[in-house]
Amino acid sequence: MGGGDPRINAAIEMWIATGEAKYKDFFLPLVEKQLDAAPAPVVSNGNVANGMFSTQFMGGPNLTAALKIYPYMDKKFQDKVKALVPAYVAMITRGGQDNPYGVSIGGASWAGNASIINNAYNCYRIWKYFPDMIDPEYVFAGLNYIFGCHPYTNVSFVTAVGVNTKKVAYSNNRADYSVIPGGIVPGLLVKEDFFENKDDYPFHWGENEACINTAPQYVLLCLACDEIARYLNK
Repeated sequence: MGGGDPRINAAIEMWIATGEAKYKDFFLPLVEKQLDAAPAPVVSNGNVANGMFSTQFMGGPNLTAALKIYPYMDKKFQDKVKALVPAYVAMITRGGQDNPYGVSIGGASWAGNASIINNAYNCYRIWKYFPDMIDPEYVFAGLNYIFGCHPYTNVSFVTAVGVNTKKVAYSNNRADYSVIPGGIVPGLLVKEDFFENKDDYPFHWGENEACINTAPQYVLLCLACDEIARYLNK
């Protein structure tokens, strides 16, 4: 569940920074459209009609942008977002039922780590705003997955983080078979129920390209998990 049109996020940032109404006038109708997304049909095995490993993009509302602007909006908008939280939680729960890790893997053509991180951070925001509406384990599950609790191997998808970590990744230094510490690779490709993440060949960009936009999302998720852990252990 990404943000959709990238102009939405840009307009949100400009509105928060400047307060100019023209930015809100642009993004708000688009965010409202994301909230009105209709659930996809569910077949008997609990997956959406398009099949296994596609639930991270289907089945309910996209709350990414709405949760970001939630603190700045009026009560009418906030009430609408809150009313959609159960549908969102049901969607991500359904998406994690096809694996023992409790996350919606995706990754049919581009591996799903960015969406997994995004979904987990959405869950953090839900916990922050509505702590009685979601189990914070949804947040931990996303980070645990990135660190190695996933199918195929136990490798950490964050280079140089973890005991067993990515040793090569396709990064912006363009140096073959090199690595930039802290890069987050896309992760597992899932095709015909077959998992793959090549650790000896970095040039499959859909699974081993360290994308810069994923790094700040990963940092935010780490901070979110730290906050929740401190709260639960106080």
